[in-house]
Amino acid sequence: MKWDKEIEKKIQEALESGAFDNLPGAGEPLSLADNPHEDPTWSLAFHLLKSNEFSLPWVEKRKEIDRETESARASLRRAWTARQSAGRQVSRSDDLWQNAVAAFETRVEEINRLIRSYNLEVPLDRLQMFPLDARHEIEAIKKSG
Repeated sequence: MKWDKEIEKKIQEALESGAFDNLPGAGEPLSLADNPHEDPTWSLAFHLLKSNEFSLPWVEKRKEIDRETESARASLRRAWTARQSAGRQVSRSDDLWQNAVAAFETRVEEINRLIRSYNLEVPLDRLQMFPLDARHEIEAIKKSG
């Protein structure tokens, strides 16, 4: 695009003329303590929550969902790895794999209940989560290992 090249040219000229030299705060880390998008009327409330290590209930529920999901995936991944390395004991490893799949499907149902509850609590639609698809998750683990 024409504009891209023109903008790059102006930036390069400014660099060469020293326009960006000796700017205030140069070489110092950025302060990320203040959120420029935060509603100022909520600033004190958010500061109190953060400094006292409190969080909104739906934020904590999201963390719980993420932990449970990763734990379920890790368990199934271990079972798949064990099945792959079983060698001659195929029938026994198949039984263990089927038990692991059944346990995973049960956990996915529980996680999906948490997700549905979470989706009712979040303040914005874009924060909602899609339920897990157990079959898709199982296939993904099989393909990855």
